[in-house]
Amino acid sequence: GTGVAAEQMAVAAKQARQRLAEARGIPNPSAALVKALLLAGARDLAPGQYGTGAKQEIPHVRPNNAQGFGLLDLDNALKTNEGETIELHDAPGLATGAADAYELAVGQPGGRFVLVLAYSDYPGAPAAARKLVNDLDLTVTSPDGAVLHANGRTRPDDLNNVEMIAFEADEAGVYLARVAARAVPMGGSQPYALVVRSPQSPVAAAATTETP
Repeated sequence: GTGVAAEQMAVAAKQARQRLAEARGIPNPSAALVKALLLAGARDLAPGQYGTGAKQEIPHVRPNNAQGFGLLDLDNALKTNEGETIELHDAPGLATGAADAYELAVGQPGGRFVLVLAYSDYPGAPAAARKLVNDLDLTVTSPDGAVLHANGRTRPDDLNNVEMIAFEADEAGVYLARVAARAVPMGGSQPYALVVRSPQSPVAAAATTETP
């Protein structure tokens, strides 16, 4: 039930926080960074027990209504597999109109990237139709100019404070991940966490910062 699941997640978050402090030298990681780390390492359950075709039960694009962001996999979330890097960014914040860009260098096509943006939003009004207050958006632009939006959408997600983009890098070159503050009406700036799992070289931290 949900009670057991909540307990398992709480223990996983505690262990993830401890690992960030001891192995990564981040003594006080934000809650958003812990959350993004666990989600980036979640196991994709697609296509499900019936395989592909007409009976496929779980879509390949995450998140989805069948599995959310995936199944909690603490071991995978905390370890770096052979040939893989995990980049962690606990950013101080963005004001409306500002953006941070991160370069993802791809030498050989075929590697898989998983990016998760998470942030602790201001609480929405109880009667508000849309609960999101501060709106940050994650995109990835490929070398040929194609833009990937988060959460399987074809446009920016203006409903959620967690966004995921998972893709196969099918061409060599520089992909550009961008975290943009579309609207930050509360707090002046919105801190965020970005986790990038990559089979390639480390991400260039905040390659450029755009200010409004």
